[in-house]
Amino acid sequence: MAQELRSAGLNVEQQKSLKVYYRDIVVGEYAADLLVEGLVVVELKAVRAFDDIHLAQMPELPEGDRTEGWFTFEFWYAEGAD
Repeated sequence: MAQELRSAGLNVEQQKSLKVYYRDIVVGEYAADLLVEGLVVVELKAVRAFDDIHLAQMPELPEGDRTEGWFTFEFWYAEGAD
């Protein structure tokens, strides 16, 4: 995924450590699978089906964060479809 995004001319950082803030205080760190253009966090999952546990793993966006929300994309691969 990172290579495809880079080939499209996008800046991609892998395993990017991001500080998590609450009311301007650092309360922890979050490791994003991919950070695209410094704005979009991409979390990669390799599962047979998307489940509620995957939604629970998404951190809540703090107030004042530059991001507008979450997008969920599902990619499917059929065995033997090369």
